Amino acid sequence: MSKKINFVVVLLLSMLILPVSSYAQQARSLIRRGNSFYDDNKYKEAEINYRKSVKADSNSIRANYNLGNALYKQDNYKEALQYYQSSAKNLAGKKIFKTSTMAMNLHNLGNALLKTNQYQDAVNAYKGALRLNPNDQDTRYNLAYTLEKLKQQQQQNKNNKQGNDKDKNKKDQNNKNQNQKNDQNKNQDQNKNQQNNQNKQQNQQQPNKLSKEDAQRMLDALKNDEKKTLDKLQRQKAKAAPVYIEKDW
Repeated sequence: MSKKINFVVVLLLSMLILPVSSYAQQARSLIRRGNSFYDDNKYKEAEINYRKSVKADSNSIRANYNLGNALYKQDNYKEALQYYQSSAKNLAGKKIFKTSTMAMNLHNLGNALLKTNQYQDAVNAYKGALRLNPNDQDTRYNLAYTLEKLKQQQQQNKNNKQGNDKDKNKKDQNNKNQNQKNDQNKNQDQNKNQQNNQNKQQNQQQPNKLSKEDAQRMLDALKNDEKKTLDKLQRQKAKAAPVYIEKDW
């Protein structure tokens, strides 16, 4: 009974391991085919086979790394960076690979970061590669070059910030000057309206002043009116008085 159980267990394990082993073999075969195209500078064909290898075994360090190389050769730095990162992630903590392999992966990772203007991350990748392989002169040169690019980028960012701050201050000052001007105009309008109102009230409260000539003309007019009125009254009075006919005796 025990032997039968062991046989079943072995059979089940074999059935599970077989597909895994088959996928791994397929992945390695595709890597070899991709390497052949890569050596002939046929990077697109190499990319196709490496992609198939990654699909068959997504955790394959070599498949991800080689696919990153094929993409890098085609100037597809952004996507190459993704596969270098996947390869580095799978490498982390594994002791079966030589430190030179890890250093090489970090070197190429730094190259992809450099090409995508991620200078600080590129510096970190190159430093990591040099810690594993201090004698790599290519990595040392790339690190020095990237440090200079990082310095330029930081200076440019500083200049841009100062320029933005200067523009902001200038804009704020212009707004302040405009507000002050608006306030001055507003105060002037208020003072003008207030003065007009005061003048209007004074005109309403005080009688109009007449010049000497106007006063004389008004006085003459009144005298004429008065004379006319008296003459009229005299005529009416004469008309109303009794008529006496004087006889001549």
